[in-house]
Order: sequence, then C-alpha cells, then structure tokens
Amino acid sequence: MARFRILHIVGDGRPGGGTTIVAGLAERLAAMGVCDVHLASQSGSYALEPRPGVTMHGIDFAAVRVAPRRVRDLDRVIRTRSPHVIHGDGSRP
Repeated sequence: MARFRILHIVGDGRPGGGTTIVAGLAERLAAMGVCDVHLASQSGSYALEPRPGVTMHGIDFAAVRVAPRRVRDLDRVIRTRSPHVIHGDGSRP
C-alpha cells in the first residue's frame, strides 16, 4: 500500500508568519513518519532550507502573475509525486 503523501506550497518562502508555520508543520509530520512530506516554495528561499524527512521543490514563484514556467514546474511536482493532499498557504497578487 502506498504511503500517504502531502504537498505543502508556500509562495514566497520568506521567514515568518505562514512560511514558518508550514515549514514547522512539514518537519513535524515528517518526524512522525506517517507520511511522505513535500514542500514547494520559492527557489533559494528560507522555506527550502534542509528539513529532515521533507523533500524540497524549488519553483520560481516570483515571476510575473501567470508564468507558464511556474505552472509547468508545479504541475511536474504534482504529477510526479501524486500527493493525496495539497496544502497551499499564502497568495500572490
């Protein structure tokens, strides 16, 4: 039976607020060992600092509003990891 998979998405990945909460949540879920945990955020951001048991995915969320590359990169993560739950936090204008 396949393990339960969760993908957390945080757009900007800056420290503080939702980013810190989601990163901590991902790390704690991974430590419990009950599911595979993935975190997608801005490439090179605080959110993507190594966290034990969490698979990181860097995506360029800073690009223009509807950037085809961003959509393609996020779609690739979703299709290859097949998460059961996708948790998005934050927004982009």
